[in-house]
Amino acid sequence: MNLDYSSLQPPDWDAKEKMMWQENLAAVREEAIDRSDRLMTRIELFVWRFDRDREEILSKILEDDLFAAWFAKEPRRQSFHERTATAYLSQFPELQDFSRLAQTGNNALYIDGHGEIRPGSEFHGDKPSKALDFSWITESGCRCYASHKYTREGGGTQDNQFRDQRTFLRNFQARSTNDTVLFVICDGPYYDDTRMSTLQAHCRTVSPLSYAVHIEEVPELVVQLDNHS
Repeated sequence: MNLDYSSLQPPDWDAKEKMMWQENLAAVREEAIDRSDRLMTRIELFVWRFDRDREEILSKILEDDLFAAWFAKEPRRQSFHERTATAYLSQFPELQDFSRLAQTGNNALYIDGHGEIRPGSEFHGDKPSKALDFSWITESGCRCYASHKYTREGGGTQDNQFRDQRTFLRNFQARSTNDTVLFVICDGPYYDDTRMSTLQAHCRTVSPLSYAVHIEEVPELVVQLDNHS
């Protein structure tokens, strides 16, 4: 099967994030009119820091876009990258029964040190720090799981995300049952050729397979899995 990619371009992460910033900026004015709990909490912090009047701040938000931008929600705190990745991957019919997985709680799925995928309810104090993000089934019936990270630049939290992705691959190396495929999906400028090569060195090349890829590579790899099953 050959996929037609002409109308299914990978996410333009920067463009989508900028659009969300604009939407969130516009929403600040509505929040100021409604005095939303979120905005009032931010304003109280501003009052404490700079000893300004609360009503003065509300008026300034309504009058000045540049000032209002200070109070806009950050897209990354709205699961922006996860939702964008979901919207892209769920377009492909080859990724059947596609679902975005729970990130916390008993139903979240983790890869343990033996490469087994287990729900949070089965862990007792030794649960891995990060859960898997997505799941789907190929047309041939192969179950796939994926972790997705978008990272713009290096730093403490960003480097931790890289280590999380590497840990997924390392743990999956120990898997013995050939019924699952793991995709570690990495997007953003942080994941240059050197870092991708580092992750790919931890991938399984015999079943059960694992991959470290950018998001646009996933659909074609899924088709290849079906062709070789």
